[in-house]
Amino acid sequence: MITDSATGSPQTVALSGTGTTTVAGVSPTSLAFGNQPVSTASAAQTLTLTNSGNAALNLTGIAISGTNATDFSQTNNCGSAVAANASCTISVTFKPAATGARAATVILNDDATNSPQTVALSGTGTASVVSVSPSSLAFGNLSVGATSTAQTVTLTNTGSANLSIPALS
Repeated sequence: MITDSATGSPQTVALSGTGTTTVAGVSPTSLAFGNQPVSTASAAQTLTLTNSGNAALNLTGIAISGTNATDFSQTNNCGSAVAANASCTISVTFKPAATGARAATVILNDDATNSPQTVALSGTGTASVVSVSPSSLAFGNLSVGATSTAQTVTLTNTGSANLSIPALS
């Protein structure tokens, strides 16, 4: 309303508009990869970023950060924006560089009021540690064509990963 000295004062102007908002959510909020052999990539696990608002969610970055960030990698189909009432997926894999507990965080930066969204990542790097006892066997002198007495060799895995034995020779 505008009040002035003109005839017909006050003057009125109708105003209208629609408020817009982005509401970002990520699910699940953590991924646990369990035991994974060192230097071997896991199967991918998927995160979903959802925009339940009525305006496009503008993404400024998806990154992995933390102590063991290089043990995890991501690919996504999110692009630079997620439309209103839409979602996109982020696939994460785990390839431990060392044995033991490994952890990092996916960080999703965007223009939502609750930015950044984070997802905790965890996994354990495992490895086989093999020993053979005894390290050598002595069969002594045998006549050609004779069969020796059987001797035993013990193979022990003291590591944290299963040992695969594809063949013995």
